Amino acid sequence: MLCVGGNAGSITGTVTDDSTNAPVPGVFIKLYGRDRNFPWEYGAITDSEGNYSISRVDFGTYLVRAIPGRGKYLEQWYDGVSRADQATPVQVSDTIPVTIDFKLKAKTRIPRFTVSGVVTDTAGAGIKGAAVVFTLSAFSFNACKIGGDDWSTVDDPREMIDNGQVRIMSAGFGPIGPAVVAAGTVTDLRLDGSSVFVFKTWTDSSGAYSLSLPQGSYIALARAARYFKVFYDNQSDFLSADIIKLSSDTSGVDFVLRSVIPLAAGTINGSVVDTASGAGIPSRIVAFRDRRFVRDTLVVPRAYHTDTDSVGVFSLTNLPPGDYLLLAVPLGHYVPSYYSTNGPTMRWQEASTVNVDGNTVAGIEILVRPTLRSTTGYTSISGSITSPGSEPSGSLSKRSADAGVDGSLVYAIDNSTGLVGGYGVTDASGSYTIPELAPGTYSVTVDKVDYSSATGTGNPTYDASGNPVADDVTLSINFVVTSVAGNSTVPTGYTLMQNYPNPFNPTTQIAFTLPRAQKVTLSVYNILGQRVATLVDGMVVAGTHVVTWNARDNFGIELPSGVYFYRLQAGGYSEARKMVLLK
Repeated sequence: MLCVGGNAGSITGTVTDDSTNAPVPGVFIKLYGRDRNFPWEYGAITDSEGNYSISRVDFGTYLVRAIPGRGKYLEQWYDGVSRADQATPVQVSDTIPVTIDFKLKAKTRIPRFTVSGVVTDTAGAGIKGAAVVFTLSAFSFNACKIGGDDWSTVDDPREMIDNGQVRIMSAGFGPIGPAVVAAGTVTDLRLDGSSVFVFKTWTDSSGAYSLSLPQGSYIALARAARYFKVFYDNQSDFLSADIIKLSSDTSGVDFVLRSVIPLAAGTINGSVVDTASGAGIPSRIVAFRDRRFVRDTLVVPRAYHTDTDSVGVFSLTNLPPGDYLLLAVPLGHYVPSYYSTNGPTMRWQEASTVNVDGNTVAGIEILVRPTLRSTTGYTSISGSITSPGSEPSGSLSKRSADAGVDGSLVYAIDNSTGLVGGYGVTDASGSYTIPELAPGTYSVTVDKVDYSSATGTGNPTYDASGNPVADDVTLSINFVVTSVAGNSTVPTGYTLMQNYPNPFNPTTQIAFTLPRAQKVTLSVYNILGQRVATLVDGMVVAGTHVVTWNARDNFGIELPSGVYFYRLQAGGYSEARKMVLLK
C-alpha cells in the first residue's frame, strides 16, 4: 500500500551486485513504518540503472527491504541482513532525502549439492524415463510454508508474480545463469514448469536419478506415463508434501508410483477468477476425492493436482469416478478458495462437489479474493495445528494420533475489516508461519479437508523499539467422520475385501474394516490349509486398513505360483477369501 502523508520526506538509493557493482533493475524496495499504530507501507521498483526513489514519506522510523525480481538475487533487509529483527532502522525526519543503497548477492554463489534416489512401481521395479521435479518451497507454497532458516525461505515469489517478474528458463533446468532469458512476463508458474524455481531430471533404465541443486528447501514430485503422480514422501497433494532441506549431498529420496488402473477416467475443466477484477489468476489446483469410495482409494490416490496456465485456465484429467472438492491456491497475494456455487469460500464444508464418472465436466469457475494488502507489515503469527486422533489407515498420511497435522491452511483474518491478511501452510510437524502482517488483532482459523475447523486469536505487534513481536497460536482440530457427501467413514460392521490386484505378482493389497478397536489376526494359507504368512497379529483401531503382501512366507522366502487363501479373524468375526499368485 502506498501511503501519502502531509510531510515531504523521501528515500532514494541504488541497488547493485555486491560482486560486480553492476546495477540491478526490477528490485522491489519496500518501506515499512515501525509505529505499531500507523504501520504505513511505501514501495518503489529500481529502474534500468538500479535506482529508485520513494517520495512524500511521512516522518518516522522505517525498515527497508529489497525483494529482487526474477529470482536472480537473494532478498535483503537494510543493512545487509536477511531478517527484519536484524535490520538497521532508517529515520526520516526532514525534507533532506535519505540515501539507502543495497548490494545484493547473486544466487549463483549459493553452494550446490547432489540429491539422488530411485523411482519404482509398487512391485519394486525401476521406472525408466520418469520425471523427477524439485521446486523451491517458497515458490511451491506461495511463500507461505516455512522450510528452515535458509535463503530459499526468505524469497518472496509473490511480489515477483504480482508484478510479472518471474524469469523463464530458455533451455534446460538448472541454476540462474546463461540458460535464463530476461522475460518480464509470467508465462509458466507450474510446480513442474520451466521457471527459475524449478529443477528437473529424468530416471535412467534402472529408475535411478541424480540432480545438482542449490542449497535450500524444496518439495519434490515424480511422474511417468501410465502412473499416478506422487509427491515426496508418499503424498498425493502438494500441500502435504514433505519439505526437503538440502544442506549436503542427500541420497534415498525415493518415489513409488502406482499404475493408473482401468477405471472410467473423467476430466474437470475450469478457471480461477479474481472476484475484484474478473481476471484469470494463475493457481495450483487440488481435487480431493470423496472418502466414500473406499475400495477404489486403496489403489488410486485420494487427491489430484494440476496447475492453471498464466490466465487461470486448468484441466484435471484421468480422474477416477467419484465426487470431488476443488481447491485453488492462487499465486501472488490472493486467498485460497474452494469451488462453490455460492461464491468463494475458505471452508471445505461449504464447497460444492463435482461428480465425475468417465465424463468431462466443463465451466467450473473458482472465485478467489485478493488478500488485504493494507495489513502488510513485518511481524507474523506462528504456531502449530494438532489433532487428538489419527487419520484412517487407508489414508496416505503418515500422521499418528496426537501429532501435528500437515497440509493445513491457516488464515489470519483482520478483526477490524474481516478480510484475510495472510495465510500459512503447516509442515510435517504441524507448524506454520503467517508472515508480513501489520500489528493488530487477528482471528486465526484453520482449514483442512476431512477435519473440523478451529479458531483462535493472534496479536502480533512491534515492540517499543519497532522490532517485530510474533504471536503464537496453536489450535487442535478433529478428524470428521462424515465424508464430503455426508456418509459415515466409520465402518458399521466387519468387511474383508477382495485383494487387489488379483491375480497378482509379486505384491497385492488386502483391505478390511473394523467397527471398533480389537485384536485382529490376518493370515495367509496355501491350498493344503497350511498357514504360510501372518500379516497382522495384534490390536488394531477402528476404521479401514490396508495391508500389502509381497508373496513371501514368514521366513521371507518367495512362494510359488498358485492359489492361496487369506483369513481375517476379529472377535467373533471370521471370513476368508481366495487369491491367485501368478508368476
